[in-house]
Amino acid sequence: MSASARIRITGRDIEISHPGPFGPGDMDRLLRRAFAHAETDSVHLEPAIRRFRIRLGAGDGDPRASLARLADLLTQTSVPQESLPEIPGPQPVTFRRWRGIVTTLSLQDQSLGQVRIVVPRHATGRLHRESLQNLRGLPGVHQVRTRRYPRRIVIGYDPKVDPTVWVRALERTVYPAAHVLATPKAPKIPSLMANTNLALCTTGQFFYPAAIPLVSGVLLLSRMPQFSKAARELGRGKIGAPFYGSVVVACSVAAMAPFASALAEWLTCVWERRVGRLITRESKGLIASLPAVAPLPAPGEHRQPVRLGVGDLVPFDGILTTGELLVRDGLFTDATSAPLIRKHTGDTLVSGYQVIGGQGTLSPSEDAHDDRLRSVIRVLSELPVRLTEDDALKGEARRLGDLSVYPNLALAGVAYSMGGLHMAGALMHQDWMASPMIAAPTEFFRDLRTGLEHGALIRSPGALQGLAQTDLLLIEANYPGLGDLRPRVADIASEDKPVSRANAWASVLAEWVGDARSEALKDLARISDETDVTWSFIGFAGGKTELRIDALKVVLEDLDEGGEWPSLRIQIEGEPAEILRFESTDIARLARTFERLRALGIATALYGEGATRVGALIGVDATYPDVDSSTLARFRQELNLKGYASSLVAAHALEPVLVEDAPVVIGPLSSIRAIDVPTIQLLGDSLDGLPELVLAARTLRLRMGLASARTIPTNLLCILGAFAGTLNGTMTTVIAHTGVFGVSLIQGHRVKKSKPKGALL
Repeated sequence: MSASARIRITGRDIEISHPGPFGPGDMDRLLRRAFAHAETDSVHLEPAIRRFRIRLGAGDGDPRASLARLADLLTQTSVPQESLPEIPGPQPVTFRRWRGIVTTLSLQDQSLGQVRIVVPRHATGRLHRESLQNLRGLPGVHQVRTRRYPRRIVIGYDPKVDPTVWVRALERTVYPAAHVLATPKAPKIPSLMANTNLALCTTGQFFYPAAIPLVSGVLLLSRMPQFSKAARELGRGKIGAPFYGSVVVACSVAAMAPFASALAEWLTCVWERRVGRLITRESKGLIASLPAVAPLPAPGEHRQPVRLGVGDLVPFDGILTTGELLVRDGLFTDATSAPLIRKHTGDTLVSGYQVIGGQGTLSPSEDAHDDRLRSVIRVLSELPVRLTEDDALKGEARRLGDLSVYPNLALAGVAYSMGGLHMAGALMHQDWMASPMIAAPTEFFRDLRTGLEHGALIRSPGALQGLAQTDLLLIEANYPGLGDLRPRVADIASEDKPVSRANAWASVLAEWVGDARSEALKDLARISDETDVTWSFIGFAGGKTELRIDALKVVLEDLDEGGEWPSLRIQIEGEPAEILRFESTDIARLARTFERLRALGIATALYGEGATRVGALIGVDATYPDVDSSTLARFRQELNLKGYASSLVAAHALEPVLVEDAPVVIGPLSSIRAIDVPTIQLLGDSLDGLPELVLAARTLRLRMGLASARTIPTNLLCILGAFAGTLNGTMTTVIAHTGVFGVSLIQGHRVKKSKPKGALL
């Protein structure tokens, strides 16, 4: 729990108001920790105002002693994984404990085996007969009765059967909005005070000068939080943006010209709203480019197997029970970065893949409500608000602003000695803080899009900042594909053919192999004299892939000849067949990725069983084959004490002690779902996009600085005009914000257009 959170104890109630925003997963982690305390009876959550109230159960214990135990749970990282309902939305909601189950329902026991549920007025679900009929079919439920006025449900159940299933189903009936993915919305920028100050200061300065003392007082009262923050920082010996802003307001009030400060405040709100709307539009575009989300099953229902064909999207996580498919990951925004993958009967499929060829039946593996595709859309839906409230981005923008404090204060001192308060005030009204606040979210949005192009979802700006600070990556030795060797074409056997078609068509064939052999074919294409060819996909027949290349029908067939890799037979219409045989090199498939990471200054280490063998293939800097989580956690702590930040890459759930204080944890959704530290979600098993993410993270600060530097010409004009005595505070504000408007326009174009390859800016 942050030290800046306000805590108030009233009887058995503990009310906590937190100044920071709730990010993805924050409320879920908070609830897990609160209900891990045995004395917690209920938690009332108000996300909009960042406040939650914990009510302790009746008992003889001291509430303050209970608070101390609760505080330990809220600050530790190891939390019991108690089953929780989904949070319905941004509206206030109360979570209660009933028979060991945490639920949003108001369950009142009437007798053993019978419970009454009071349906609140704000519940969004309608109690349809079909929904209640589904409840009757759930384990342990033998009676369901309803009343319209007042809205109540009475359920008769078997006390010996776990009630979790029907409780969760009833929650989905009463609060169906909890499972509906929200569309991105522009953040609400508080502007009432800015509008009031601008109206009052305009009236006082230009129409009724006698009111200037009154409007100046209102302006000063509205800036009290800024003054308090400046005082706290001065107490710690720091002179930063709050102090500088306080001096600017003081100069405006002392010079009887508060309009300049009110105008700067109002224009800053305008730019922040503009950036919020821009990112909202682009976020909607990203979501629109993703595959459509399959509807969730009704309460009590289960997903049914579906038949997949060419062009269909994999709607949910499942297992291919019949058939054979060639699929491409639809979550990559850059389709060329997503290779075609061959899926056979018995293979797992996750949501978001598109079928390119073949047919098959997909059976659901589980009835999870937060699969891979939904997790991506949830993060993108919350992106506009998170980018405007994220502490990491605000801190970086603040750091850029702080660089100008001392030079501007020095210039203001010179201006005061030359022309008094009027000249100093005119000089200080150049607004250098608005530009970094525009550059920070827009540059991160570009990096997020870069991550999606390479199959990675940056779930928070703090994750990108953590990646930039990382010196060492600790990677699970059993990460999928990590120890796989790189295949190569060992032989091309053809009968009575002067020229091999495989050499000329290597890049086309690489697209349709559907496994690691495509890498060998791409290597062959690089050293072959390829010609431009036209091709199209015909279909699958008997496990064979049929293509049309240069008007010739070509059939690809896998041959099991006992080698390390299946051979590839190419049957060409009217020509003798060719057979490509493959063998493994002594180079790991991911060796190039790790070479690029080392070139970027990031050391790599493997831990876990098999680390020595895999590490020798990849060429990592260190291996730790026989360490447990606690030993590895102590090793990370020692590295931190020496100034080396270590992050983790894992495909499986990690113990909390291992991820404590990690700058970032990278992996698929299953490994990062309940982790407190910043995370980057890999949409597939490939790590090839890591170097691109590291490069984006390392250059974020530089790009923000260059974007903010575009206000330098207008700020220099303001400084020259102030020293020449031709500009006052109002004119300085207007000219400075023309530069901020230019930054906003340029950043808007940068966000909308795709980034060219190899471009830093």
